[in-house]
Amino acid sequence: MLATTHRSRLRALGLALALAAAVIATCAPARAERPVVTIALTANVKALLTTCSTCKSVTVGGMPQKATLFGRWRKTRAAFTALDAGDWSEYGAEFSKNLTMILAMKRLGYAAANVGDSEAAFGSSVFDAARHRGLPLVSANLLHAETGERVLPPDFVTTVKGVRIGVTGVIGPQAAETGYALPARYRLGDVREALADRVPKLRPRCDILVVLAHVPLEEIKRLAAAIPGIDVMVGGCVHGKVPDGEMVGKTLVVQPHRYAVVLLKMVPTVPSGYRPIRWPSYVVQRSTAQDPEMKALVEKGTVPN
Repeated sequence: MLATTHRSRLRALGLALALAAAVIATCAPARAERPVVTIALTANVKALLTTCSTCKSVTVGGMPQKATLFGRWRKTRAAFTALDAGDWSEYGAEFSKNLTMILAMKRLGYAAANVGDSEAAFGSSVFDAARHRGLPLVSANLLHAETGERVLPPDFVTTVKGVRIGVTGVIGPQAAETGYALPARYRLGDVREALADRVPKLRPRCDILVVLAHVPLEEIKRLAAAIPGIDVMVGGCVHGKVPDGEMVGKTLVVQPHRYAVVLLKMVPTVPSGYRPIRWPSYVVQRSTAQDPEMKALVEKGTVPN
């Protein structure tokens, strides 16, 4: 009789413990796995909206082909976004072409874009157009000549599947000297000082820190070596052949070609943070199928008023 009672008590205790464990498992929040993050990087595109269908020597595609690639990548990757390092507009072209470029980039899901010499030459007209259409622009060192105040926000943080991606941008004096002249109403703050000030403030607010730098590649490497805390530096000042990306300390330095997209893969590290593991470059081919919605947008935007 005593043995039976003892066994009954043990069974009841076991049931109670199992029930308690089930309740705890149900109520406790699941530990979310940090996703792999893929960032499409572009630079120096200069409002390349359409392809030249009759050119034998030009076999690259425009935004409709790029939209098809972005659509494929977005479907097959858990966390996907895009950033541009500057000169995404074409100074001297019809402004409607650059407005179409803003709309196209927004449709493609660009989280932010840097200012190059082309955008700086346009000034407030292109800045206002981007802001009104929801394309964030950043620049940590483009300043008003008289007041010294920043013309644009110095940084931007976007969250993709719970991962915070912090972005800041700079433009070097070499870009304004060799490209489009900087308007008299603007001046450039020192690039290194701007990043040395911005990066420590941005780092605690993000899991991945990206610098979009419209600066010559060799200077970007020097900056990467001198300023800790940067995960990726993306060059936007293209001259000649674009080399493969390389690690400078813990910072990846990469420079996309205007006809290509660098597809950067970032993986989580223990206990926190992310690191780059792959950054292949994909040329946008003319033979790629055209996304119909992007094709309609580009055709509507390029029709003369």
